[in-house]
Amino acid sequence: MLFPSRALLVAVAAVLLFPCLSNAQNVSPATAQNVLVGQAPWSFLADADDVNGHHYVFGARAGRSYCVELTAYSTETGTAGPTDTAIFLLREDGTTLITQNDDAMDEPLSRLNGNGGLSRACFVAPVSAPVFIVVGAFVRPVSLTARVVETTLFSNWFFTGGDYSAFTLLRNTTNAAANYTVNWRSGAGAIVATSSGSLPANGSVFMNARTFPALVATVSGTVEVVHNGSPDALVASSTIMSPSTGLSFDAPFMKRAAWYSTTF
Repeated sequence: MLFPSRALLVAVAAVLLFPCLSNAQNVSPATAQNVLVGQAPWSFLADADDVNGHHYVFGARAGRSYCVELTAYSTETGTAGPTDTAIFLLREDGTTLITQNDDAMDEPLSRLNGNGGLSRACFVAPVSAPVFIVVGAFVRPVSLTARVVETTLFSNWFFTGGDYSAFTLLRNTTNAAANYTVNWRSGAGAIVATSSGSLPANGSVFMNARTFPALVATVSGTVEVVHNGSPDALVASSTIMSPSTGLSFDAPFMKRAAWYSTTF
């Protein structure tokens, strides 16, 4: 059982068993409800019988980054005291764990002190395939709201012709380290260079496309950044400049905007 009590969380996360069904409809990978990346947050009631958690599924693209977040619905939780939730993200087989979270302690925080809190699970998709979301609460009944967003950052230009340099700058906005990967693509869309690393809390890094021979040969293309931090944990910018002409210009990074309306 996934959400009978906090005491069983570690054991459940290790084995990820689904021994029985509750009265809810979407209580297994086979009955998971489809959701769209970036759609309006959806709300549901986790009642006393929902020991297996509610199951949802979305399509992830290999090499893109995503976050699933779980919060109490509006200001009415249906329980006394803080709402304690957890998220499990599973591969297409419905059992292999991608990542999990019980209490979001990276910024923005779900709870600063004490036990219990809301949840956020973020990852870079290993393959293009369905990802199952299993969400629930340890004290029920409780009304919850969930959403899934893409956190990939996109810039539409780099240029290394002549003596131009193309700088990509990253900044970690949170109090926790975040892993990142920068991909440079040709105009045809193929990845021609990659750089990965870990940014410390509030850290920064820059990369010059001109230091990659493949990018000098490619001359121009686009840039994207993926990471395992919370939405906007990493911010990025791109600057292209020529020392001989003094000409420079920026190519900002953007991410796909979520739907902000809570109604359809």
